[in-house]
Amino acid sequence: FMGGLALGAWAAGRFPLRGSRSLAVYASLELLVAGIAVALPSLFSAFEPLLAGAYADGAAPVRFAIARTAVSLALIGLPAAAMGATFPVAVSWLARLEGISARGERLRGAIEGGVLYTVNTAGAAAGAIAAGFWLIPSLGIRSTTWIAVALNIASACGALWLARTQSPAGQ
Repeated sequence: FMGGLALGAWAAGRFPLRGSRSLAVYASLELLVAGIAVALPSLFSAFEPLLAGAYADGAAPVRFAIARTAVSLALIGLPAAAMGATFPVAVSWLARLEGISARGERLRGAIEGGVLYTVNTAGAAAGAIAAGFWLIPSLGIRSTTWIAVALNIASACGALWLARTQSPAGQ
């Protein structure tokens, strides 16, 4: 999971985006995460025969480890990479807002980037704490997943709303 986050952040940092296009990419990433979360139970079931076959009678632990790693990378790596890409994409949009790139405004841009990082990290921590200590025990995994999906969709809608209402430089 952490490797997926790092890979997504690295990849997003390699492809600079312009203006509201970065918000559309951000929205797409949030919707991708939501879609995979909805599909994950079915995907786990679909990979069960592969894992059972790789395990067989337990006599081939290397084969099972390779299959388990490949399935984990496929099912956890992709959404984790999408999650990791969201912050650099959001910063890409923030950096192109009117005035932030001006010489006298570099400090303002750094402060706003720091605030974005703080809010992003606090939201991730609050979500992990809420899911682990409150939501899953009281509502179950399925309902907690749907809450997370709704929050991803709300984030995507918020990004699309910002794309329509804000006027980034260079557009």
